[in-house]
Amino acid sequence: MRNCFVLPLFLLVVLFSCKNNPECVVVDKFPSEVSSSPSAKLAFDSVFCSYPRMKIDGELCCVADYATKECFFHIYSYPSFKYVKSLVNKGHSANELEMLTDFCVKDGYIYALCGAQNVVKVFNVNDKNDIKVIRIPKSNGYMSIEINEDGELLCNALDGNKKVHRLNTKGEILDSLVEIPRLELAGSFTPNDMCACVIRCNDDVVAIASKHGDKIEILSGNDSQSLITVNGLNDMPEMCNGTIGSMPYTTIHYSTYVDMCVRKRIYALYCGSDHSSIPPKDMEISIRVFDLDGNPVKKYNLYANTNYSSIYADENAKKIYLIVPEEEKQIYVYDM
Repeated sequence: MRNCFVLPLFLLVVLFSCKNNPECVVVDKFPSEVSSSPSAKLAFDSVFCSYPRMKIDGELCCVADYATKECFFHIYSYPSFKYVKSLVNKGHSANELEMLTDFCVKDGYIYALCGAQNVVKVFNVNDKNDIKVIRIPKSNGYMSIEINEDGELLCNALDGNKKVHRLNTKGEILDSLVEIPRLELAGSFTPNDMCACVIRCNDDVVAIASKHGDKIEILSGNDSQSLITVNGLNDMPEMCNGTIGSMPYTTIHYSTYVDMCVRKRIYALYCGSDHSSIPPKDMEISIRVFDLDGNPVKKYNLYANTNYSSIYADENAKKIYLIVPEEEKQIYVYDM
């Protein structure tokens, strides 16, 4: 019964705020919605990764294994996914990484974010001795990194106003972008200051998707002000109490964008509880496609019981690639 009162109030707040903001898009449905099955399942040649994330830059495919005990990065040719080499061992020396928070790839260089250490290490894929260390302003940590066409870094800090900072190659802050919304949950042992996000860009826009909410901010690539806010209707955390044996526990079901790819359109990998119905539906796992103005274009509903960790969209080949960590054939290919 509680949801019957909370949901209409939540919708009223979202609709009222967007009514007073002409740059706010409320997404309640997609013009096209399909239940999609992969047209192919591919295996990474030679290396199996325990929790892979993938970035593709031209003919270079870089796969990061966040749970590695040896090398963090594995290089493949694209689109064949043929193995080339592995690089960057786990360790404490200058040419190693203690841990990896996020990474991006541009022009043959890997930008590895060590968020807890306030450091970005830059590795040349073709020269193991070409390593650069960028020290970024101290904070409580950084969660996401992207690099724009001008070679500037976009990182979100976990302190202060939780903003996404734009930095130069010296690690100096040029300006701060939109504030990342916080999810504050009373009565839960889950951290009450969750403001992680996914940052992706192309030549024209920067898209920032909340990892703890149904929201995407779209900014001009040269402007620090938000142009468009895309609000879904699932941005309402749900706390469920229960017990494991005699031990009480609390779980949180919320909306989240796992990963995103920005090309001529925005391809967002979404996972979350659907609170637009009463009672809430089970998990929605989908690829949500928006144009660069934030308008919904298409939604691909995916296998509900599958864990996806990364997305890449090749608009020329009309293919979408998803990474499935638990599968032996870890690359699921979908036709656009």
